[in-house]
Amino acid sequence: MFGQPNHAGAPSTSLINEFLLLISACWTASCLLPRRSLKISIIFASLFLLLLCFAAFYNLPTFRHPISPFANPERGRTPPTLESENTGNNRLLATTSSHFPSPTPSSFLPTKASFTKPADLKIVAVIFFGRPDRVEILDCYIKRNLVVNGGWIDEVYWAPNTEKQADLDWLDKLVPTSPLYKKIQIETQRKGYAKIWDSTDHSFLVSANVINGAPLPYHHFRTGAVKPYLPEMTPPNNITNNNVTSLRKPTWRASQLPYWEGPDDFQFPLDTGNAPYPNHRWLPLHDENRTAIYRTPIHNALCSPWKDNRGKWSLAAQQHFSFLESLEQDATDIYDFARRGVWDMGFERISINLIAIWGRDVIEHLPLTDDEGMLTKSIPKKLQHVQQN
Repeated sequence: MFGQPNHAGAPSTSLINEFLLLISACWTASCLLPRRSLKISIIFASLFLLLLCFAAFYNLPTFRHPISPFANPERGRTPPTLESENTGNNRLLATTSSHFPSPTPSSFLPTKASFTKPADLKIVAVIFFGRPDRVEILDCYIKRNLVVNGGWIDEVYWAPNTEKQADLDWLDKLVPTSPLYKKIQIETQRKGYAKIWDSTDHSFLVSANVINGAPLPYHHFRTGAVKPYLPEMTPPNNITNNNVTSLRKPTWRASQLPYWEGPDDFQFPLDTGNAPYPNHRWLPLHDENRTAIYRTPIHNALCSPWKDNRGKWSLAAQQHFSFLESLEQDATDIYDFARRGVWDMGFERISINLIAIWGRDVIEHLPLTDDEGMLTKSIPKKLQHVQQN
């Protein structure tokens, strides 16, 4: 797996010959011995050596647990304390983004889809483009899910939803990075397009299980997907705020982070603009009694899509670091709170950051004075079609 040589793949013929020679030699030696007890000892020793050879050379792939490409061999170690870390050789790293489209990936391994895509089904993703910093992250996931990389998406249509010339120029650089990308102009009265296609008539709308997509933070918290994290309140080694970018090479792996240190009764305030210092880290908490989560921002998350949860950067940070921890541990199934299919949201309002809906259903209900409220609540309730996650 992942290009590693299989040293256990010696020719089976040579192994069989070695086993036969070993058995023959041991049996001959036992026959030459006059005492019966020595013969029995030789036979048992031969069987033991045979089992050792079998265990050493016969290593079926089915006996091995597949290793996650994100797995860290040191994930079981105890994170070092802040004082014990050696930061002498670490470089200062800038955190500004290049905001430039990523090229067509050459190192993508073909994805193994859970379901087989119908041969006569063409899937076109229509993405309403407005902010390059968001699309820069989305781009790699889209390319990985193209049909040429083993995914389901046949084409990607980029629909500009901005009048900023700099952003439009950025899109013009992005489109040529894949032959399946195309820039289009959406006509408001044209039928047959949607934000993403779906094929389940029972559901009016299907939403992705989005990290920090209201009101899902509440459900992720209650089902144990969000882990206890708090921001590092003071820079390590007394570095001043003026020259802090990063004391060490940034890591997304929780196993390489030290535990958070501070008062046992400390709770981080759920406000905006209260970052401890520039480029601070979010660190995991000791959670022996499983109560540390109630000291963290996610404890204040409400089951609501409204502004009570929006704009709270600390809520978003904790959720994303929790996801990275589950990713490292190959345990992202913890986000599957709908164990037997999809999660029925009923007629509750939900964020429409990433949804699947029929284009005809959108056209038939234009104009959308409140697109989120109408698509996820009022129209499904009127048609008695549920929305699912």
